[in-house]
Amino acid sequence: MRQRPGTGIALVVAILLISLASSAFAQSSNARVLRLSVPYINNFYLQPNGEPDAKVNTGFWGLGVELLVRHSHSQFLGLAASVATDFPVPVPAAVDLLGEHEFMTSYALDLTNNHTQGRFSFGYGLSYSTNQWELKYFDDLEGEPPTRDPIKLSSSSLGLAFPINYALNDRFSLGLTYRPYLYRFGTDAGFEYEHVISIEIAWNIVLP
Repeated sequence: MRQRPGTGIALVVAILLISLASSAFAQSSNARVLRLSVPYINNFYLQPNGEPDAKVNTGFWGLGVELLVRHSHSQFLGLAASVATDFPVPVPAAVDLLGEHEFMTSYALDLTNNHTQGRFSFGYGLSYSTNQWELKYFDDLEGEPPTRDPIKLSSSSLGLAFPINYALNDRFSLGLTYRPYLYRFGTDAGFEYEHVISIEIAWNIVLP
């Protein structure tokens, strides 16, 4: 598996994001906000390397953290890390699974510039992710046997991030983030479309 080129790019991207965030801190004395979010509903469109068909699913739950630094009256820089999953039920509960099931997970790092207008904010920027698709089989004595061996495939991708948020009040907000991924590292395909779309609930903490 050719994942090392993507790993090197990931380190470069991470260093760049940290440098930009540090620069924003140094140049701005305006508000800083720590945003803790739950990507509650997640839609996946993935094309695992070697699979004949795209994998599409919608599920629930995830976790995100974002540092927001205001650099002008109506704009702020956002540096975010998140994980989104397709957990099958909308409540945190044990689920009995039988037979074959697919699972999708996305680990993302975003750098965005955001504009505020009233209660709304609109952003655009870059996203680097590791998208994972997995096929598992759970014992089912009365059901169909597995059609193939279990498999887990993942790839690192570079794309864009477009977050939209609506402030319910000073502490809580609702958001939607569209992440189209356009280039995958370590695969023959190279340029190939994937996406993750998340509807989020967030708690905003103003930092001193």
